[in-house]
Amino acid sequence: MSSLIHVIGRDLTMKSLMSLPRYNYARIASQNRSFRELIRSGELYRLRSTHQVIEHWVYFSCDPLKWEAFDPVNEKWMNLPMMDTDLGFQFSDKESMAVGTDLLVIGNDMLGPGIYKYSLLTNSWSQGLPMNEPRWLLGSASFKNIAIFAGGVDRNGKIMDAVESYDSETGTWKTLPSMIKPRKLSSGVFMDGKFYVIGGISSNDSNPLTC
Repeated sequence: MSSLIHVIGRDLTMKSLMSLPRYNYARIASQNRSFRELIRSGELYRLRSTHQVIEHWVYFSCDPLKWEAFDPVNEKWMNLPMMDTDLGFQFSDKESMAVGTDLLVIGNDMLGPGIYKYSLLTNSWSQGLPMNEPRWLLGSASFKNIAIFAGGVDRNGKIMDAVESYDSETGTWKTLPSMIKPRKLSSGVFMDGKFYVIGGISSNDSNPLTC
């Protein structure tokens, strides 16, 4: 682990791996234990972030259990492992958010709002840590390793004003100040260092918000 490719040394090894597209990382991890631990530690992703190596991926799902990732620059597709969820979650309304090295899928399972997480580091799905105030039909957006989720509805159908942030490096949620108005089915976006929530519905009368 100290040198990885001992002929060129650890620093040059890391610089070489940093420049490779992410779809190669599964092959890198299969080489030996040292490379697998390097990928799973997240060190390589943090190094890419520090050096502003930006690589956009798009996630698609046309099946309740199947997800694919697409690299638009290299025109490469990758099949993600199958999700293992209960029937309630499979066929409920869901929303997804890519943040840092995680893909979050938020929906409603047998016990209420649930979260499943795909990790690029381990190439596997797991149940994510629940929100402090579980809900879905949210407004959301991500920036680097942080995503913010605003509003939504709880398991009783109540429209919420709650706001929470998710940190993909720690896998934890943090409660933020509530919105001025509760809302569901809104849009979220990061712009100029600020998080905006736009539109949505604030009550069950279906009148859309314009603020």
